[in-house]
Amino acid sequence: MPILMTEEYKGKELYFDLRPGGKGEPEGFWAVGISESKRQELARQAEAKGKSNQTWIDLLVFAIKRWEGFVDLSGKEIPCTEDNIRMLCDSDHAMMLAVLNMVLEAARSGQYIAEKN
Repeated sequence: MPILMTEEYKGKELYFDLRPGGKGEPEGFWAVGISESKRQELARQAEAKGKSNQTWIDLLVFAIKRWEGFVDLSGKEIPCTEDNIRMLCDSDHAMMLAVLNMVLEAARSGQYIAEKN
């Protein structure tokens, strides 16, 4: 039976665990699911600015609320900010596309954990 995103959970933060098998130091992020109407709205806004190729980045800026365990190669923590989300979309394109796919599949990839919010 498929798990589906309903109106009740559409605006709720979900936790996405990035650890293999859920083991080790916490690595993950909290994000809200992206509805089709929100995707279209952000696409229209990007088109109006002449930046339609950046819609996927705007989707992540909208969706990601916070993260834990995001570090650079030296082990220094990367704070969750709009600028850092945009920077990572450029510098670690593949990782952030994977994150976007998880957010788009929120009902199947994320966990609604009230105590983590």
